[in-house]
Amino acid sequence: MHRAGQLPRLAAALVPLTLTVALVAPARGADPVLGTGAASGKRLSKTQLRQCLELQGKLEAQGAQARRARAELDAAKAEFDRFEAQLQSERTSLDTGNKAAVDAYNAKLEKRRQMVADYNARTPQASAQQQSYVELGRSWKGECENRPYDEDDYAELKSPGRAGN
Repeated sequence: MHRAGQLPRLAAALVPLTLTVALVAPARGADPVLGTGAASGKRLSKTQLRQCLELQGKLEAQGAQARRARAELDAAKAEFDRFEAQLQSERTSLDTGNKAAVDAYNAKLEKRRQMVADYNARTPQASAQQQSYVELGRSWKGECENRPYDEDDYAELKSPGRAGN
């Protein structure tokens, strides 16, 4: 069983990966790029641009999931810390000769144990979501970030009447 401060620190390990997934206005005569940096690499074909736009949507969705999972773990950890502080305070004034008081305190210890178990059970899924997001971000950076594209291809792919949009 974990003591206070010994809960897995996944929340700290879930450093949010902030990827800038944006379209940048082109300089005069230059193609626009995916990302915020200067254009690099060959111009994306229409097929590559479609794949990058799909990847961008997945990245945004997975980022939101990873942030939600982290927020939930942070909230659970904060609740645990408050409860742990309450238990420590009660322990100092516990009348060990009073069976009802001891039973009530033991029930709180069981609740604490369950809180730790619940937190630890949710940690692997949150970690997997974060890892998936990081890997997808690396893929987007490697394949799409700061790559120039044709504005007409982009307009066609983003048009409201296009299937799949």
